[in-house]
Amino acid sequence: MSGLILLVFIAVIIAFFYTRLRGKMKLPVAGKHWKTAIILIVLVLLISWAATHNGGK
Repeated sequence: MSGLILLVFIAVIIAFFYTRLRGKMKLPVAGKHWKTAIILIVLVLLISWAATHNGGK
């Protein structure tokens, strides 16, 4: 369970910097940008974790 909490925490931190970068480039920042960034980061990290663990074999 703590691994999932850490995964979401890392995703939120990266999404924070992503949305700050969007703001500095004068692009709009809305809730959908936060949600999309967090979901994509979580998926990439989960895929990367699954690839390194070889399904428990």
